[in-house]
Amino acid sequence: MSEARHTLRKPIWLTLLLAVLASATWYGAARMLEQLGRDPIALMAAGVAFLLVVATLDALIARVSMRGDEISITRGLRHRRFYRGHIASVRWKAGEGVSLELDDGLLVELPELGRGPARAQTIRRWLEEGPVGEEVADSDARASSTDERRSPQGP
Repeated sequence: MSEARHTLRKPIWLTLLLAVLASATWYGAARMLEQLGRDPIALMAAGVAFLLVVATLDALIARVSMRGDEISITRGLRHRRFYRGHIASVRWKAGEGVSLELDDGLLVELPELGRGPARAQTIRRWLEEGPVGEEVADSDARASSTDERRSPQGP
């Protein structure tokens, strides 16, 4: 049986908008470089186009995945994993974004993935659910204790 997985990503409309802007800016920069040569304005347009491509790639790559007892955070070329038991709380503050406070006091900032309060609440719910294995163990324990109460005790 596979464990439930929940992944938070940037909105697709934002990624598409960045891709369209990057393409249009690259086209404009190429035309300007062709006509004007190495004019400062043309070079600046090429620089902006490059930054838009980087932003588009970041939007495609950045994500927070919650699976079982583990949360994995991918931002750029960095991928980090934390276990549910090591996360003390989830923080959100306007202008600062969502972050995880670990049990040793370290704050881990999450990538900006849309509306902060909703994303923080999603992660809080995941934290409160507890490990999938414990839920199964608890339900098995309840079932066995119910069976013990129902079964007749013989001599």
